[in-house]
Amino acid sequence: MKRMAVLTTMAVTAVLLMAVSCHNQAGRTRDGTGSPAPTTRTAGTSVARGTMPFQNPALSIEDRVADLISRMTLEEKVAQMVYTAICGTAFVKGLQGDDPRYLKVAACAKHFVVHSGPEADRHVFNAQAGPKDMYETYLPAFKALVDAKVEAVMCAYNRTNDEPCCGSKTLLGKILCEQWGFRGHIVSDCWAQVDLYEGHKVVATAAEAAALAINSGVNLDCGNTFPHLVEAVQKGLVSEQTIDSSLAILLRTRF
Repeated sequence: MKRMAVLTTMAVTAVLLMAVSCHNQAGRTRDGTGSPAPTTRTAGTSVARGTMPFQNPALSIEDRVADLISRMTLEEKVAQMVYTAICGTAFVKGLQGDDPRYLKVAACAKHFVVHSGPEADRHVFNAQAGPKDMYETYLPAFKALVDAKVEAVMCAYNRTNDEPCCGSKTLLGKILCEQWGFRGHIVSDCWAQVDLYEGHKVVATAAEAAALAINSGVNLDCGNTFPHLVEAVQKGLVSEQTIDSSLAILLRTRF
């Protein structure tokens, strides 16, 4: 009998590959030297002096996309059209194998979602994305991986449309589980639940953060917040039945 190697608390791999080419572009200056730009901080956001328009989160996605495309070679344009979903799907299937009952490893799709704000401010950043941007730009690759039966999804550090990603009933409950039918487990980015009360300040305590996360759909805490679930149950913030249901999802991955 095959035994599955479970790699859960740390993500198995980042299967969304679109950032690779964008990161390569981000390292280039107009003269192609790749020299890093100095940074300043403006209104709570890290901004590089001389930042190219496609790197500026304050601009609309349409403006950022138009600028980035103008800097790409034909080969880079074509690569972007296949990498994200097709390569990600192949990666998931290759990692997890084709046995109908057992996984080789549990692949993980991250970081869900709109994890494209200023890197230095990701623990407090609130990404604003309308329905068009969400469903045409940010969500399709994740949907393809869910269709490929990816076993795990990692929620991001940032907030998206005012909800912290690891405490978002919209992202984790409505979109991921209800609309897409995701049946694997959800893991927080490491110590992302601490951000719920220290960074985003949507709750006041670790117990409240643990309750918000598990009530929103998180099954696995990469950090030290879920031990406070005992306190959360005692205070009536979450039911033991909710914990049982969440644990059952996680144990199905292990077995």
